[in-house]
Amino acid sequence: MNRRLASLAAIALPLVGLAGMWASTERWSRQGTDWLVPVEGYDPRDLLRGHYVQFRYAWPGAQAPTTDAPFGAQQNAYPFGGCLEGTAPKLERVRKLASEAEREACAAYLAPEESGMFGGPDLPRDGRLYIPQTAGPALEKRLRDADTAATIRVRLRSDGTVTPLELTFSPRPPVPDRDSPADPEASATPPRNR
Repeated sequence: MNRRLASLAAIALPLVGLAGMWASTERWSRQGTDWLVPVEGYDPRDLLRGHYVQFRYAWPGAQAPTTDAPFGAQQNAYPFGGCLEGTAPKLERVRKLASEAEREACAAYLAPEESGMFGGPDLPRDGRLYIPQTAGPALEKRLRDADTAATIRVRLRSDGTVTPLELTFSPRPPVPDRDSPADPEASATPPRNR
């Protein structure tokens, strides 16, 4: 009987451990606040790499660092990260944090990546989202549409890490130079019948 009990325990303990790890990971992944972040910089010609969509976050109000230093030596614009402002899920802008005290006071802290694209800690700039293989062609077609704006729903956890969840689309707002006549008054008044 002891041998049978030992065999059952040898099988059950790893399964119980795996179930506990799965439950912990599932609970951890559901924590945080969802935000809608505009995306840009995707290349429809090289959109899918495996089952992933590659994109660039377009954090409203966030500026990329600009210096004359060689690549990799630039001073970063967001060494303390950023603070998301707005009412979730609507993101209005990302405010630059200038100190640890500001970080502690921020309700929606966005942690910097340790080695961002500018050589030092910076806001997360590039992202990728897993998609089913069957969704690739339809998604690529929507991303190519110039009248559609892409937005990524992300989950921001209390430690500042961001997890992309879902790519959504909405009509792109009109661009004054592209979508209206040169005269602003002409676009506000309907044409006259002659």
